Amino acid sequence: MTIVPLFLPFLVTRDILNAAEWQPKFRAVGAAAVSIATIKNGQLDQAQSIGDPNHQAFQVGFLSRLPLLIITFQLVDSKQLDLDQKVSFYQKTFPLPNNPFESTNPLLVRHLLTGLSGNTQYKYFGYPTSQNIPPRNEILKRFIISNAPGTKQSNSAPDILLLQAIVEDITGQTIESLAEIRVFKPLNLTNSSYFEPKNPNLIAPGEIKRRYYPESSAQGLWSNAADIAAMYAAMIQAYQNKPSLISKSSADLLFSIHTGQSTHGLNRRNLDNSFEIFLGGQCDGYSGNSTLRPLDGAGVVLLTNGNMAWSAISPAITEALAKILNPISSR
Repeated sequence: MTIVPLFLPFLVTRDILNAAEWQPKFRAVGAAAVSIATIKNGQLDQAQSIGDPNHQAFQVGFLSRLPLLIITFQLVDSKQLDLDQKVSFYQKTFPLPNNPFESTNPLLVRHLLTGLSGNTQYKYFGYPTSQNIPPRNEILKRFIISNAPGTKQSNSAPDILLLQAIVEDITGQTIESLAEIRVFKPLNLTNSSYFEPKNPNLIAPGEIKRRYYPESSAQGLWSNAADIAAMYAAMIQAYQNKPSLISKSSADLLFSIHTGQSTHGLNRRNLDNSFEIFLGGQCDGYSGNSTLRPLDGAGVVLLTNGNMAWSAISPAITEALAKILNPISSR
């Protein structure tokens, strides 16, 4: 397929939040390093570091799925992947999960995106060292379907890892290679990788001892707020029917509710005459969150090296988003 390169405008690096006001608040919840970025008019707009500006690598937890979501919908757009096809149709190298409900409720690709696989394992908890980490297929053998697919929602990290395996089997490439070629390079993202940064000085050291996550697209991405915001901006541009990495119809699926608060890979809450897309990420030593207003072309991404820094993250995102949506009243 043809990848449309996005030439993002020059990123303005300036204060989104008042550092003198917010740094003590973040430190009080264990976050010494903060990365925040904003989206305005569907474009990556501003970025700011609070704490050491050299710290540009954060583990991002569930936000690790963003490159995979873009790649998945690229395959949908090129008709290489059908969301309503059985998972077993695409199986080449990965182990199929045992589905005791197969005769009446087969596991579909769409179930993996919408939290309806029937797998009830919420997240991966990582490994204390980089030694003796099991390969992907060994991890997938633990995929247990407890509920009939399509009947009960449970946002499950193993769903995303299984989707990664499908994408890898379709393309014959690893998610690390696919992300670099199909997402990071077209968006000019230089701070994102499923591999640990080679320069340890770039890593924002976690509040507690960090862990290792071989489940790349489910939990294993290293990134900063500007790179995460750039991926979201590409989704918003597609939603606005502008040239982007995916089609308008795919962006509609990403931003439209399928079940409960879940879209095809993200979360949505409806507002009066609008809606928000949100997704958080947490793993040992790191926590972050993101909020988008696609109809307004706006959004905020905030990452920290605090283990559970939610009480500072939420109001900070609210303040930053208000400055974009109501610039005069927020002064």
